[in-house]
Amino acid sequence: MTGKRYAEYRFIDNPELSGKYRKSFEVYTNYKLIIAMITYANLFCFFAGIALTDNPQLTNFILVFPMVILAVIAYFSHAMSEIGAKLEPEQLLQNPWIIICTSVTALIAIWLLWANKTGKLEASQILERL
Repeated sequence: MTGKRYAEYRFIDNPELSGKYRKSFEVYTNYKLIIAMITYANLFCFFAGIALTDNPQLTNFILVFPMVILAVIAYFSHAMSEIGAKLEPEQLLQNPWIIICTSVTALIAIWLLWANKTGKLEASQILERL
């Protein structure tokens, strides 16, 4: 959501006008929105890591994290690009790379859940070998 707000804020490109459009934009700046995006991404990774280590049924999700990172990078880079600034915020989600990364991440996550449930793959066994 912060990425959409950032794109929206840059799309309007006028702090006074954007404050009239959305009340919260009165306190936003480009810098604050970028810091918020980075903070939220870090908090997500931190708490996801806690959830993965605390719940053995979710251990396989460790293997999907590289794709999660790629999806976040695709979204951030598009939201922060000049093209992203000119798009309506909802159009950010129509970027082919974001759609591909998100879809592949979801498919891998579903497969990992199935593999864990059926016993076909245990991420903990793979990690122990490393």
